[in-house]
Amino acid sequence: MKYVKIASIMAILMAVLIFTFYNMEKKNQQQEENNRVTTSKNDIETLKYASGRIFGSIDDSMQQANVPTPIIKRFINLLAYAVDFQHDIKTGDKFDLVYESLENKDGKFIKYGEVIYAELVLQQQKISLYRYKDTKGKVDYYTIKGQVLKRSANKDPLDSKSEGIILNFGTKSSGVVYEAPVGASVYAVADGVITDIKTTGAHGNYIKINHNSEYSTEYGYLLSLDGVYENMHVIKGQHIGYAGYVETSNKSNTSGLYYGVIKNGKHVDPLKTVIPIGDDLRGEEFEKFKEMASKINAYINELKVTEAKNTNIRNAMPDWNKYSTEELEKALLLPLIKPAMQEGVSPEIMLCRNRVMIKTICSFPVMKCSWRQYLIDRLSGKSVASYMNKYDEMPVKVQSTILQGMKFCDIGQTDMYKNY
Repeated sequence: MKYVKIASIMAILMAVLIFTFYNMEKKNQQQEENNRVTTSKNDIETLKYASGRIFGSIDDSMQQANVPTPIIKRFINLLAYAVDFQHDIKTGDKFDLVYESLENKDGKFIKYGEVIYAELVLQQQKISLYRYKDTKGKVDYYTIKGQVLKRSANKDPLDSKSEGIILNFGTKSSGVVYEAPVGASVYAVADGVITDIKTTGAHGNYIKINHNSEYSTEYGYLLSLDGVYENMHVIKGQHIGYAGYVETSNKSNTSGLYYGVIKNGKHVDPLKTVIPIGDDLRGEEFEKFKEMASKINAYINELKVTEAKNTNIRNAMPDWNKYSTEELEKALLLPLIKPAMQEGVSPEIMLCRNRVMIKTICSFPVMKCSWRQYLIDRLSGKSVASYMNKYDEMPVKVQSTILQGMKFCDIGQTDMYKNY
């Protein structure tokens, strides 16, 4: 009888627990449903434009131009098909982009959409891409000439960890030789079909891959030709061999990989050639694309005119040097509202973070800067990227101190370093 009572009590307790957990789960689901971003046909899709010059990293430079973090990631991922962000980007290079932002009928932000236009102006080249949806519903990015670039080939056939100095090998228009240890993995730079496999006197073990009617790539000085065969289909990034021994005129022991690019039957410089792999736009589809691209260009030009007018307005701003540091801090709270909202913090916390970093950096006389001058530069619309570069120059211990100070800002101690 005693055990029956215990079992009954346990059953009641279990039922209560199940009921409690059920209600909690239902409540959580309801909360998630309430918090979930929903869209409707009444939502408004607007286009946003941003531009700027690169000082330091492209991420920091785009943040200084108030580009949202999700859009920065999409911009970089898109152009990574054509640009080596570690080596190709130089100080002073320029970026332009147009992206979507979705708002409801009350003007409340919902989410960011796609990058519609992306442009990088580098010292050696200009890359401009337009997002276009064709009549079959296929979406891709194209140059102004209708050439697809999103799925362009990798720029290098070696693992970046293995890649070394490029050795002299005749002229670059005939190909290049990468220095790499014996056994370094070699990859196909794009989808294609192996059309030639042989051992040559010029490049040792050699493979040629045909990517389309226009482009082919060559790989030489391979350690062996095992595992590959003619008419073999390969995909971008597929392992096709290993770096081997390079034959040089002085007979020295060198290892690496020969890599060449052929365009329409002629060798071209592989270091400057972007291989577009995909379907270009032609005929009626290209005409529709051009119409769309012209509208985007007109929109950008209109915004540039507006920006020029805003610049003239900024030039007529008050003389910030006449204001006290406290007044400058209060004035900076307004332009900090938008980036603060994007990070989910208050403008006061954002201001505190800036104060901690800049005052710590400028406490070193060699840096020749001040918190007050930073405020004046920021309010005057000048680039403050140089201050971010100074942070990168700081010793690791100082950077750790700055990050620790920012944590105090995040827990509400927003007067950090105010009188420092």
